[in-house]
Amino acid sequence: MNWQHLIYFKKIAECEHLTRASEELHISPSALSKAIASLEEEIGLVLFEKSGRNIQLNRYGKYFYDYVCKAMEEINTGVHFIQRAANVCTGSVRLCSIFSPGTNYLPELLSRFYNTYPNIHIELSQNMTQHILDGLLNNDLDLGICSEFRQEDDYVSIARDLLYCEEIYLAVPVNHPLAEKEEVCFNDIKNEIFIGYNSSTGIASTIHSAIARKTDSDFRLKTIFSANEPNTITYMVSKGLGISFVAENPSLYTTPVKVLPITDLSFYHPIYLVWKNTSYMSPAANEFRQFILCNRKLRTPGIRPSF
Repeated sequence: MNWQHLIYFKKIAECEHLTRASEELHISPSALSKAIASLEEEIGLVLFEKSGRNIQLNRYGKYFYDYVCKAMEEINTGVHFIQRAANVCTGSVRLCSIFSPGTNYLPELLSRFYNTYPNIHIELSQNMTQHILDGLLNNDLDLGICSEFRQEDDYVSIARDLLYCEEIYLAVPVNHPLAEKEEVCFNDIKNEIFIGYNSSTGIASTIHSAIARKTDSDFRLKTIFSANEPNTITYMVSKGLGISFVAENPSLYTTPVKVLPITDLSFYHPIYLVWKNTSYMSPAANEFRQFILCNRKLRTPGIRPSF
């Protein structure tokens, strides 16, 4: 159905005069008459009847007029909503992050952004890297913060920019024999029982690649549990369920675990800002992306925190 014809129909119904309606619509009376005839033919009903020199809605036209008014009101509401949502000063941004930035990176970033753009609404959620990438591909997200992934094949349309790198350490229970050491090498730990990460996390890929450089292709760590959230893994380590590779996070300071550098397995957990480069990005989302990239502080690998 032609949207313009509905506008013409509504105007004639309100003016009750074809010539006056054509003047307000800035079209000729004959063109307006043809448009209404086309609309009536499409619906299969006559909508107007003549009343002297005027034209009025008939019974069916009055029914239809109510629905046209409601439809136009809904469309106008939708237009205003998306205009507000896309406004650089008052829009909204759908952001999803992996778990670790939520405790040691995002709060400060969001605070500084809010001070500059207090009317932009950030819809923040947290998930694993694979789910974040899929959300971007499905246009359910504007931006993501995730870890390592392969850009080939399914994710070729995902653009990324490095924000920072977290050095990966080994966490062991405080009563574990390895807790007496100040550092370990790979041979010290390769036969231990590990708590691993789910395959949908980016850090799992990072760890696998680092170990593959030290061993043959058939080697596998003895992993009896897998999880996807760093605080959960830290607490599982503290309960003696195994040891684990961990990136720096607040739970390492509050949980009874010993954190050790690995001398011959120095590797890092990259954190990326990601977006779909083939989709439209609203002004608000683009402003937030530029803010993140302009305010990033790339950490230098090799500077170890004190635990």
